[in-house]
Amino acid sequence: MQDFTWCAEYADGTHLVEIEESGKAHLFKEIQKDKLIAFGLAGRGMSLYYDVSTGIFNLAGRIVELAYRVGEKEYPLTGQTKLYNDCISFKQAYTEISPLTCRRSNTRIVQYCFGYKVRLQLGDLELHFKPVVFIPYDRPVYATFRLVADRDIADGELVIRRNGQTMEQIPVPLQKGVGLEAMWEVR
Repeated sequence: MQDFTWCAEYADGTHLVEIEESGKAHLFKEIQKDKLIAFGLAGRGMSLYYDVSTGIFNLAGRIVELAYRVGEKEYPLTGQTKLYNDCISFKQAYTEISPLTCRRSNTRIVQYCFGYKVRLQLGDLELHFKPVVFIPYDRPVYATFRLVADRDIADGELVIRRNGQTMEQIPVPLQKGVGLEAMWEVR
């Protein structure tokens, strides 16, 4: 059994989980993205997910909203009137293999990950945005935020708000068509 499983919640009140209590497993491709209202991970007594209608994260009770600021102008990355239903979930793991026998002896998950990717048209700016939350075993929960813009932006910054309060402002200058990824330890 694994510590976290993904869970897809649908508008009709039903849900699909990666592994049911009975042990029955579901494939990620079974998720009905057109009916999705929330997606995330559950395990170890925690629930970490995002709202599909807003892209806003709820990380064990911490509401995380994001924006991209250029000078005095702020472009909300979450809270847009669009579906953030291109969900992502994966596990990072390693396997030990004996060099003598070429047999696998141990496979171990080191972290669970989930998020989404979305293209946002924000007035005069188009951004491709991919936030991913990582839940590792050996360090605190963190997130990466990948941004790709349709133009060069020298003075941009990523604004991270938790429960309505600005927690971090990370300089993120962008080059047209080139992805840049910022990392943030969830607090």
